[in-house]
Amino acid sequence: MGRNIDRSLLKNALPDLFRFVTDPSIPKTSNHVEGGLNARLKELFRCHRGFSLQRKLILAAWYLALRQGQKPTQKLY
Repeated sequence: MGRNIDRSLLKNALPDLFRFVTDPSIPKTSNHVEGGLNARLKELFRCHRGFSLQRKLILAAWYLALRQGQKPTQKLY
């Protein structure tokens, strides 16, 4: 009885399990995030490893805001 239920669930869900997206603006991988953004944040945290968690959050907010070309808000404390 369990196999029939499993087979039925799989058969009904199969059309929605895999979708192929053909939007060229969506990157195929997330390597640009891992190699560019996250690697730099890890390096910043490594250089400032004595910072408290609150200071690290402020550091990350400043880095991300400056990367986008704007000044972060002052309500980070």
